[in-house]
Amino acid sequence: MADDLFDDVLDIEDQFYKEGFDAGAADGTHAGLVEGKIFGIEKGYDKALELGRLHGRALVWNHRLRQGHFAASGSSNLTETTESSAQSGTDLSNAFSAMPALPKSARLEKNVESLLSLTSPKHVPTANDDESVEKVEDLIMKATNKAKIVSNTVGEPHETSIATVSSIEDSGGLSARH
Repeated sequence: MADDLFDDVLDIEDQFYKEGFDAGAADGTHAGLVEGKIFGIEKGYDKALELGRLHGRALVWNHRLRQGHFAASGSSNLTETTESSAQSGTDLSNAFSAMPALPKSARLEKNVESLLSLTSPKHVPTANDDESVEKVEDLIMKATNKAKIVSNTVGEPHETSIATVSSIEDSGGLSARH
């Protein structure tokens, strides 16, 4: 009978340990989900920003290519892609007209069109699964390489992106948040 009386007192340390462990595991799981969601949003934003930057460069190169064609042929019409992207006002028109036209080259045109199609928002998956993430990373890599080819062809420096991390598994470029 004496053993039964002291069993609860002797087991109190184990009970407190188990309660603390369970509470810590629940809090850690919740914090991990929140931190993972924030990290995913940051990475997704970086990927979208990079694709948008590359698409913008492709639109400018496309306009400059068409500018050279129009100067040579005397035409003043713009392509459908450039029309839809350059409707924002006179400042943009002035900026485009101040840029030098690119030389006529079938290879350059093909590379710019390829870059436009790679970075087109219609072709970028927005699902949150492994296959879509891999496809976006592949698109960014292909588009970056295509942009390097075009920038070398036109003699412009290739601007690297702000995001230095190339894959979700790479964490060397990340800084710790405190």
